[in-house]
Amino acid sequence: MIYTQTDVLQYVRENDVKFVKLQFSDIFGFQKNISINSSELYDAFSKGFSLDAFYQRGLLNCEKNLLLIPDASTLSILPWRPHQGGVARLLCDVRTLDGNDYIANSRTILNKAVKAAKQKGITFKIKTSCEFYLFKNDDDGNPTKIPQDNAGYMDAAPMDRGENVRREICLALEQMDFSPEASSHEAGPGHNEIDFQYASPLSAADNFITFKSAVKNISDINGLYATFMPKPFDDKPGSGLHIGIKLYKDKKNIFEVYQPEKDKLQENIIAGILNRISDMALFASPTVNSYKRFGKFNVSKDISWSNNNTAELLRVPVAADKSAKLILRSPDCACNPYIVLALIIYACLEGIENDERLSVASSKQIPENVVKAAEIASDSEFIKKYMDDEITKAYSEIAKEQYLKYENAEDKAAFETENYFLTL
Repeated sequence: MIYTQTDVLQYVRENDVKFVKLQFSDIFGFQKNISINSSELYDAFSKGFSLDAFYQRGLLNCEKNLLLIPDASTLSILPWRPHQGGVARLLCDVRTLDGNDYIANSRTILNKAVKAAKQKGITFKIKTSCEFYLFKNDDDGNPTKIPQDNAGYMDAAPMDRGENVRREICLALEQMDFSPEASSHEAGPGHNEIDFQYASPLSAADNFITFKSAVKNISDINGLYATFMPKPFDDKPGSGLHIGIKLYKDKKNIFEVYQPEKDKLQENIIAGILNRISDMALFASPTVNSYKRFGKFNVSKDISWSNNNTAELLRVPVAADKSAKLILRSPDCACNPYIVLALIIYACLEGIENDERLSVASSKQIPENVVKAAEIASDSEFIKKYMDDEITKAYSEIAKEQYLKYENAEDKAAFETENYFLTL
């Protein structure tokens, strides 16, 4: 259902909603929020809610107050909170006090890319497949490094002890008006995956942010700790964010008949992504830990593509109905989905505009670490064209700071626990 401001105010009055969380994502993809009494919601819609951004690095330490502008269409009740005196959430855009978009407003970054695609007659549909690990909490409720189970890929209960938690997560998300498509145990111990249906790019990014919050909260209720850390174990599979991409022109799936060797448009799109995976790596894989995924456990380092090899960074599997889609496997769940989806869209458009072709063979690989990724992004004309310099600078600074601290840490495992395991 698409809510208007009037619908939201009426719903809040009639359904005993006492608090509304105004939520937004900073440029690094971390969800932020402030709770207001429902009686303040009208003013939040009409005037915006003032936000002090000075101490928030994810808002570029802006020296001026900003405004949160709730998006009425994103109303959801948080089903894991009490029904009496309930709690709702609204996703917000971040704007300056004069009402203009702020450069670190993630949703605007993606909306601009979607509009650019529509101007060229192309529509995108996005699907995310999100992997995460579940660990036991100790008697005081603190996370341990003990996985919830020792099951493997697609194992069933009782070996798969995550089944009930995934069920609760999926049911909660359905109550929030978007539906997962499938869920299963992944290859590592305590390793889980939930897949979503295709949606518009903005909805897909919104849903991903909401999904992470639901996983964290419902896992905690069940006495478990969920982490989206890309590589919690050196000797076990990592957690990726696999992004399914469908493109339509004149309402027809561009990959309806898969034949990139004959279809120039298909070739342009695949080449456009492959030629910019390294440029996008800082944003798609933003942590020191992210680069431990590559080259291990069915995640290739090579920037290549295939329609049948599941290890390739870009796959074009053909579905039973003969239609194909793209699946990009290089990002992980530490990313800001709004920025990554925007860059994917622009990469496809650039491939088309430049009539880019696929190389017969390529020796290119993903950047070896986050510092190298930062250097590539900072020098990339593609990134400079579509990403504000202040955002790229902020990402690069954090990447270099974290890498230096990691390299100098006496206990590197403890560093990763503090900076990634307990925060992602």
